[in-house]
Amino acid sequence: MKIKIEKNIEEFGNIIKTIASINAESMIFINKDVMSFKAVSADVAMMLDINIKKEFFDVYDVSDEISFCIDFSLISKAIKTMKKGVVIEDNDNEIVFYANNMKRSITKLESKEGSPKTSVEYDGFCKIDFNNLMENIKTLKDVSDVVSIS
Repeated sequence: MKIKIEKNIEEFGNIIKTIASINAESMIFINKDVMSFKAVSADVAMMLDINIKKEFFDVYDVSDEISFCIDFSLISKAIKTMKKGVVIEDNDNEIVFYANNMKRSITKLESKEGSPKTSVEYDGFCKIDFNNLMENIKTLKDVSDVVSIS
């Protein structure tokens, strides 16, 4: 796997920073067409699912499907120092970022089974009217033709 980001590095950095703010330890799924990020807040109150099509990247050479958990706060720091672009490669137990004679390796984390448990007790109940929900969902649009948030 080799992925290069130059022209959209700022947007990519903002996506990573957003995910890190929800839950630093989140999942990445990469296949030949899409890079996906999945984050669930620690209290399981919010879930973020971002899909980025290969056209977003300058180089997207992916032949196998891979998925792993990684610390997004470390990725965010790495990308912040590599403002002009970055090359990302998969190296067994780590993901390697290259840019401007710099190299940063970030260790993959063990995937956690199931959803995180919450220690917050809820004493309320929320009922959502399906028709209203569907009307609001219709107003949502993709962020762009290569990035969608669900």
